[in-house]
Amino acid sequence: MLERLSFVLVILIACGDDAAESDAGVDASFDAALDTMGVDGGFLDVPSDAPLPTARVLFVGNSYTYFNDLPYWVAQIGEASSTPLEVEMIAVGGATLYDHMTTTGARERIEMGGLDAV
Repeated sequence: MLERLSFVLVILIACGDDAAESDAGVDASFDAALDTMGVDGGFLDVPSDAPLPTARVLFVGNSYTYFNDLPYWVAQIGEASSTPLEVEMIAVGGATLYDHMTTTGARERIEMGGLDAV
C-alpha cells in the first residue's frame, strides 16, 4: 500500500511542475483578454453586492424525487450559496419519462415556459 501511495505522489509531483509552467501562459492570456474586453476582474463588471436573479427549476421525477424531497434540498443548497432558487416538482410514483411526456402534466408545464432548468 505504501509503495502504491509513493508512486502516486511521485506522479503528482512530476505532473504538477509541468502543469504550473504551462498554466502561467494560459492565465496571462486570459487576463489580457479580460483587459481588452474592459472586464476588471469582476463577473462582467456586475457589482458583487448585486442580487442574483431567481432561477426557476422544475423537478420531473418519480417516488425517489418525491420521498427524498430533492427540490427542497437543492433549494437549501442554493440558499446556502446565495443562489436563489424557485423550485417546482412533478413527481408520480413509478413514472417513466414517457409517462411524464404523456399523462402527468409535465410536458404541458414545460411548454408553459418560465423555467430556467428542468
